[in-house]
Amino acid sequence: MKSHSLSKIQGVAYPASTIWVSSGISLTITGKVTSIAVTETTPGMILPSFCPERHINGDSSFCLGLKPVRPDDPNSAALWWLHLLQYLQCQSTAAKVGIWSM
Repeated sequence: MKSHSLSKIQGVAYPASTIWVSSGISLTITGKVTSIAVTETTPGMILPSFCPERHINGDSSFCLGLKPVRPDDPNSAALWWLHLLQYLQCQSTAAKVGIWSM
């Protein structure tokens, strides 16, 4: 059986135009061979640990789209980071007003 190792990056993000621009939000990015997942480092601390309405999956990973960008070159990596920023901006709005922004 082939084993696929995981690569993880943990850190605090200070996303522009969000309620976390000063305080930060702790995130973990986990890379596998075929996918990348982003979660709050300790699920449920700031964001719900699961909420379909807010695009947070049952495993606490963020739903970044039906066909999320796979960052395998500089251009797609920049687009992936932009999608994550936009996702966090929507989460910030949802936290403030109680509804997912469209």
